[in-house]
Amino acid sequence: MGFRQSRYRAILAGFSMYRISDNVRSTYSEDGAIVLDVHQGRVFRLNATASLVLSAVQQGNTESQIVRDMSEEFGAPAEVVESDVSELLNALERFGVIHNAGDPTS
Repeated sequence: MGFRQSRYRAILAGFSMYRISDNVRSTYSEDGAIVLDVHQGRVFRLNATASLVLSAVQQGNTESQIVRDMSEEFGAPAEVVESDVSELLNALERFGVIHNAGDPTS
């Protein structure tokens, strides 16, 4: 990926919208969430904070909306929240739990 493409992706990153993969089922509790990939038979346990992010994805929030809401709710600097949310979303995408709604290959 060239410099121009990577810069463009970085600019759009905050506007990324993800969707829960069709093969994923989840259940929530006060302790977090349990996520099951029914096709691959994998189970993931999310802590309470990560489950809030997954729930926000399920509600159709963009990455920037999730960062803003969590920053306000927890009183944390947006830069820190942005880094943490991005890292979590990337991990969830890597494991097939979510996919970028704007990516035609997903």
